[in-house]
Amino acid sequence: MTHSDTVPTPSTEGIRVTVCYALPSQTWSVNMRVAKGSTISEAIVQSKFLERFKEFELAALNVGVFGKSAPLSHPLINGDRIEIYRQLTFDPKQSRRRRALHRQKLRNIKKKVPINDVTI
Repeated sequence: MTHSDTVPTPSTEGIRVTVCYALPSQTWSVNMRVAKGSTISEAIVQSKFLERFKEFELAALNVGVFGKSAPLSHPLINGDRIEIYRQLTFDPKQSRRRRALHRQKLRNIKKKVPINDVTI
């Protein structure tokens, strides 16, 4: 499910940006215009993200532009997509280790090698 809003601004001048946040089951995004020279933090405040998702604080957000991490003070240009990142629910390194161990166990089963159940 996708939720998309357009935030009106009094002036048609400025630059177009999109602020988006992805939840596991849906995506929230806002297309809007901000003044030239605006920063990521100004765009997030103007998008009303913090009003919609009250559990977040502006200073604690991890954000980026088109998939590249950026500070809240990053100046925006026309067409930027500001992405607000969620915390990871798992450690990617730990997951890779578990998958590698699982693949090793499957290979050992096929070769009829005794299984060592040491978990990482």
